[in-house]
Amino acid sequence: MKYAVALLGALLCVAAVQGRYTRLISDADVNSALTNLADADTNAAQDGDLDVDYQNMASKKHPDHDNAPNPLFRSVSSDLLAKSTYVAFSTLVQQFTNPDVNVPDSVSDAAIDAYFNVISQTPVWSYTHSYLQKAGLSPEDATAFRKQLKDLWFTPYTLDGASGNGASGFKSVFAGEINGKNVYALNNWVRYFHLEQSGEVNYHGWFTRQKVIPLFYTGLSLQNRVFLWLLL
Repeated sequence: MKYAVALLGALLCVAAVQGRYTRLISDADVNSALTNLADADTNAAQDGDLDVDYQNMASKKHPDHDNAPNPLFRSVSSDLLAKSTYVAFSTLVQQFTNPDVNVPDSVSDAAIDAYFNVISQTPVWSYTHSYLQKAGLSPEDATAFRKQLKDLWFTPYTLDGASGNGASGFKSVFAGEINGKNVYALNNWVRYFHLEQSGEVNYHGWFTRQKVIPLFYTGLSLQNRVFLWLLL
């Protein structure tokens, strides 16, 4: 489940730079830990689970022009989406009904707890807790570690240029954030797939970037039409 790896991996990276902790973690340590997280992800999509249609390169000169007449996703395995972690994630992310960073979200503690109840049973969670605890970055107590992660991802804050505390770590990475006509973030493919299925986003094509991290990003959008930036 790549979004679980991203969620817990981000906790690792954020915690690693906190000055109050006992020791520094090197870049090599973080890289090794993230590789181990990916290896521990038993719910990750496998070859054949996703069928995508990249189509044409998006227009940089005319960003409102749609160079991809078809959706990005041709199909996603129903068996994959039926796994408990995907179901729990989809149920939670549906509570983020307004991507506006100026509008606070009404996400219930029950929905967050239900999600944590599922992902806390995964090898990804166990590895992350063990690694951070041994590094002196997280508490040994399981309940305290869960609270640390919950606070990191669901405590609202105000972004620069925004007028309200409608942003959060989870919303930014997984649900998507918009300020005016700018899409600040929509980085999770499961969320993107569901929004595409419901007609709430429109794939315009792809750009190449000189990066080494294969992640999905979104760029400038008009009327909530979203580009998918593929870092190749």
